[in-house]
Amino acid sequence: MKKYITLLLLILFASCNNEVEIYITKVSGSPEYGNAKLSLEDPIISEDGYEFSFNVDQYKLGIQTLKDFEYSLANSAKGQHIHFIVNNDPYSAHYNEKFSKKLQGNSNVILAFLSRSYHESVKNKNAFVLTQLGEQKIDLNNENNPEFDEFSWVDYWKPLDEIVEFKREIYEKVLTELEPAYKSEFSK
Repeated sequence: MKKYITLLLLILFASCNNEVEIYITKVSGSPEYGNAKLSLEDPIISEDGYEFSFNVDQYKLGIQTLKDFEYSLANSAKGQHIHFIVNNDPYSAHYNEKFSKKLQGNSNVILAFLSRSYHESVKNKNAFVLTQLGEQKIDLNNENNPEFDEFSWVDYWKPLDEIVEFKREIYEKVLTELEPAYKSEFSK
């Protein structure tokens, strides 16, 4: 029994020391879907929560996205879909334009957007819906307090001085890893 425990501890210790390198790579070769459009009809309250009915134009749900790359990305076997996010909770994927969803509370912010089968969002101004359901409304445009109304350029390493102590080490690792790409892009 002692041999098995020793072997298990040795395997556990050895596996904890393996560092995996992570690379950030821009994906290219995705279809643009520049004319794709997503809109939402007024949701209907039902016994099961809300009935949502979307209109999808120039985009087909439930098919595999054709791509011109060989990256290994998580791919939904059910195909292209609508990512549906309520109140910043994890998304749910919907492969049809109509579905029911139970919502918590009496005020909900909803973000829905078109997604390729490998979970890359369609990026155009008509491919998403941002709306609210309920009585308590918030300013989604944030016109009274714009987040990026004022800004200033800072030195690349300045965020390390501003970040809370317990996050500083990971920020330093990220900045160190991205520094070569930053220098090649902004030293032109």
